[in-house]
Amino acid sequence: MSRIYQDYEFVVAEASNRPVLQLLGLVFDDDGDDAPGVVYMQFADTLEWHRFFVQAHIGFWETYDDATIQEEFDDANENGDRLVDYGPLVGGLPRGLTSACSYVGEFDAANIRLTFDNGTSFVLASMEVDLDSRSHLKVSRADRTL
Repeated sequence: MSRIYQDYEFVVAEASNRPVLQLLGLVFDDDGDDAPGVVYMQFADTLEWHRFFVQAHIGFWETYDDATIQEEFDDANENGDRLVDYGPLVGGLPRGLTSACSYVGEFDAANIRLTFDNGTSFVLASMEVDLDSRSHLKVSRADRTL
């Protein structure tokens, strides 16, 4: 594991202008599909996974090898958690990622935004002011807001 960023604001330059092959959310317990605890992203040009989340209003961005992520997926399945495919929300995959960053948004919390080559904005944000709050997605495309 390699934690690349842990801050309120950062730009993930190494993720820009790369084709995304998979975009999955890990949803805990009975949370809705739009409330992932962690989002996983795999690029078409590597087996390495990028994993990001917001915790205590701080944005985190990490990289993991494929075997480690597959173990996390197996553990999630055993715990009754589920993986949600967010590919359809961004207009289908593979799709080019033009930028990835974290910025301070509502509740003075980090928001992690992915921007895709079709203009789709995929944002992981805190749900409320409480530091222990879960995150939720805000996805907007040129043709609609989801």
